[in-house]
Amino acid sequence: MSDLKTCSRCRERPASTEHAAYCKSCRAEYQREWRRRRLQKSEVACETAAPVASTAPRLRLRGTPTRAEMVRYRLI
Repeated sequence: MSDLKTCSRCRERPASTEHAAYCKSCRAEYQREWRRRRLQKSEVACETAAPVASTAPRLRLRGTPTRAEMVRYRLI
C-alpha cells in the first residue's frame, strides 16, 4: 500500500484511501454540509413551484432525452 496523501480539508490526518481527498471525519462533515445545502435548494424549489403538479410525466433526470421520449412528450 502506498503512502496516503494528507486530507485536503484539514491537512492534518491522512486521507481515508489512496484515491480519496478527505479523511473520514472531514468526508462525513462535507457530506452533512452537502446534504443540508441540497435540502435547502429543494425547499426553495418547492416554494417557487406551481401549486398544482404538472400532469405530464417527468423525463429522465440524467442526460438528454432519447428520440422516443422527444416524440412521446412532443419535444420535437
